[in-house]
Amino acid sequence: MAIKYVIFDWDDTLADTTRLIERFKTSRNFTKILNKHGVNITFARFKTALLKTTKEINKIKKRRILRFLDWTDLFFQHAGIKTSLRKKIKLTKLFRNYALDNLRLRKGALPLLRFLKKKNVKIILITNGFRLRIVRELKKLKIKKYFHKLYFADRSRKKSTLIPFKKFMRKSLFLGKIKSEECIMIGDDPVEDLAAKQLGITSILIETKRFQNHSALKYADYYAKDLYDVKKLIRGLL
Repeated sequence: MAIKYVIFDWDDTLADTTRLIERFKTSRNFTKILNKHGVNITFARFKTALLKTTKEINKIKKRRILRFLDWTDLFFQHAGIKTSLRKKIKLTKLFRNYALDNLRLRKGALPLLRFLKKKNVKIILITNGFRLRIVRELKKLKIKKYFHKLYFADRSRKKSTLIPFKKFMRKSLFLGKIKSEECIMIGDDPVEDLAAKQLGITSILIETKRFQNHSALKYADYYAKDLYDVKKLIRGLL
């Protein structure tokens, strides 16, 4: 059956989220911004707190959806700084705006999206990420127009606990009346790619700094070094 849909994850698949975190760690600008807003923190302390926060976030986000305020809470805990909720909300907006201004697409993302659009392949986003944040990022990066459908794990749930990705993906395909054999899934998480593979979707696991493992074919049908590799693979699959 012909491929009609290509499904993307967001963070570290199309969006270069790891690069954004690295930028946070190496830039003294945000420390200065915090100092201006009454948060007395050194650059060394900021880096340590950021590293601990990132590690904890990576563990938590597999279980539940995180808002920017959750991120701010964890950061101040690890920095050992006590502040009011009102100030946390204000500083959360600073974090969010700084992140939005500095987020970039992964190299090769835009040519890949344009290629798929030209081939009349429908592009779908399926992600466990927080909907409001990602929609804001899609608009800022001017790529929302490329997507046929957006599916978010938090869309129809009252609770923040994540449902298993396989169940979430199956439900998304059902809602869109999409047949698994018509799809290619591209992601950076082995567990999510394996879920797609088990549903009968052709899966491509893309390399990130977090996952560089050539045993990847246990989890996915194909393994790609970057989005340029992904484009070559898809060209051969269409």
